Formats: sequence, structure tokens, C-alpha cells
Amino acid sequence: MVKKVATVQKRRLLRQIGLRAGDLDTVALGYLDLWARVQSKVELYDSWASTHGYLKPDGPSPPWVNHYFAAVNASGRLLQKLEQHLAAREQSGPSIQEWIEGELGRNGGDDGGR
Repeated sequence: MVKKVATVQKRRLLRQIGLRAGDLDTVALGYLDLWARVQSKVELYDSWASTHGYLKPDGPSPPWVNHYFAAVNASGRLLQKLEQHLAAREQSGPSIQEWIEGELGRNGGDDGGR
């Protein structure tokens, strides 16, 4: 169930920020995957609580409430890490491979006999 919800979370976030999974490097994909898995657990906890509540009939919270708040915090931190990583990567300019491909495209693939 977590995997299914996490897949939806990933797609939704990528759509909202205007990127595709193929646009991300390995580190960003790792952050995205971890965030989506944690966020899916938050969503599942929320869904359960909307039906059953955050308190037991006799008063105390169910044991998973501590895990819920840990997941909420982790989700926020991971999203921030992903955002920082993407911003740093954007500022660093194109990779060597991207630069080479751009140069080949501008020169029509002709290296001038070099």
C-alpha cells in the first residue's frame, strides 16, 4: 500500500515542480523516493485517523501517533533537502556531458577535423 501511494506522491510532486524523473540525478531521485515513502505513510496515517480518530475511546493516543509526527518531520526535512539539492544543481550549470552534447548540436556534430 505504501508503494502505491508513494508512486502517486512522486508523480504529483514532479508535476507540481515541472520536472520528470529523467531530469533528476541519482541523489535527487534518492531524496524523492525517501520523501514519497515517508509522505505516503503520513497520508495513510491521516486516512486511518480520519476514520478512527487520534484518540482511543478510553483517552490515550494510539501507539502509532509518535511515528506519525516523526514521519511528518522527516517528510518536511526530506523535501527541504530535495529542494536544496535541485537549487544547487541548477546553479552549478550544465554537466560536462550536457555541455558536450550542446556543443555537438551547435556544430552539427562536426568537430572540425579534431
